[in-house]
Amino acid sequence: PQYAFNTPWNEGYVDGADGAKTFVRGVGDYKKAKKEANAPVFVIANGPGISHEYLSGVETLSGEVGGAREVFEYDQRGCGKSDAVGGERNIDVYLNEARDVVKALRLADEGGAHVLAHGYWGARIALTLALETPGLVRSLTLVSPAPSYARQVADWRLALDEVSPSARDAILTYEQDLDARARPAYDDAMREFSSKFVTRRGASGGCFDRALAPASCDAQRLAITGGKYFTLDGSLAQDTLPLAGLGAKLGANGVKAVRVVR
Repeated sequence: PQYAFNTPWNEGYVDGADGAKTFVRGVGDYKKAKKEANAPVFVIANGPGISHEYLSGVETLSGEVGGAREVFEYDQRGCGKSDAVGGERNIDVYLNEARDVVKALRLADEGGAHVLAHGYWGARIALTLALETPGLVRSLTLVSPAPSYARQVADWRLALDEVSPSARDAILTYEQDLDARARPAYDDAMREFSSKFVTRRGASGGCFDRALAPASCDAQRLAITGGKYFTLDGSLAQDTLPLAGLGAKLGANGVKAVRVVR
């Protein structure tokens, strides 16, 4: 669309406390957004370790108002243009990364942002930020979250019944022991899965192929999810969202609305 050529954008890196760099993309006109009192949108992708690219359609929230709203996205550590994870890999690495990005963008300091988060992983990071930082989140939109990582795996497993038997078998075969010889068939099957449940754009939706199953993301996925999407494993296996008293706690921190989209 025409606005994609006219809307200001900026890309750069945020330095983490450990010295690693996180790639951040911002779209929109800061001065116009402030003049019209439009709070920015902060986007958190599903993960662990997924590029922002497959959610770049959210940038329309800026383009359709002539740039008078800023939209910020980032590549999680170890994927896209961000540095790899060094040392121990766990969710705390990604929570700290999100904190560093929020601080660098001054989102809490300048009145908060509308936060959009995808999947269990995105919801886990977004809720942690919202609960620990008063004034950061104005509204919270959770897209396809689950109350626990185990439930997300169970949901994805059910979805396998709707792809071809050959794709289902290829996915489950690879996830038994992560045999590299089965990886090409697994990647092809994951593309079928994504075309069924994530994007209908075919070849033009290739950004999701890069986001969902790139070999470059294997290290952090192996440590955190056992390298699997459809089999419960890794350090997230017992992880859950902090749901007890959640509404009251979010309200006390300035969250005006929460929307859950399934």
